[in-house]
Amino acid sequence: MHLTSRVFHAGSICQGPCRGGKLSLTFDDGPHPKWTPLVLDCLGRLGVRATFFVVGRSASMYPELVREAQRQGHEIGTHLYWHQRPNRRSPRQLCEELRQSRLELESILGSPIRWLRFPYGKMGALRATAVREALGLQTVHWTFSALDSRARDAEAIVHRVRAGARAGAIVLMHDCLADEAAGLASIYNPDRTALLQALPSIEQTLTTRELTPVTLSELMESTYLGS
Repeated sequence: MHLTSRVFHAGSICQGPCRGGKLSLTFDDGPHPKWTPLVLDCLGRLGVRATFFVVGRSASMYPELVREAQRQGHEIGTHLYWHQRPNRRSPRQLCEELRQSRLELESILGSPIRWLRFPYGKMGALRATAVREALGLQTVHWTFSALDSRARDAEAIVHRVRAGARAGAIVLMHDCLADEAAGLASIYNPDRTALLQALPSIEQTLTTRELTPVTLSELMESTYLGS
């Protein structure tokens, strides 16, 4: 089954309304004391607003970075409290972790959060409808990944975004890599220099195509696309 069909069937969103030339850049796994400020500075210079899916444990360690992202007009979603594969835990354990992560973020931000992205895009045994009903969170996947977590140079990232960018797209990138991913150096590249170098070219590509990067809530414009 095609990815789009699978995630919609699961109650996740992977594509926004295809109108108005908008799309969303999303960043997972932060915050990180070195890389997140650099990503925020770069987005600020480019005038780009994005959505950050933050790991609850990291947010509790660096709450000011989460608040700074919010102050700069970015949206914050949860990426669970621990960046671990959800299919290794029971639905009850996941729900407890989700509650913990949501409470942590809402305490830091002083406002409710709306969006949830599971690590690796996997919900395990949970159903997205149950998450909405129990926690009021909407699960979000991605239309395509920039594969920045594996890229060794900026051009590879830019090429992926050029190939996939279109109205309504939700683009997956990373302002840092979660602890267990960063340890797999043969597969993943925790250094975010290539991503930082790619962002200006990505913004130029979007401008040329008359695509405007916005937060997820702006992209959805209150349109509910879940099952």
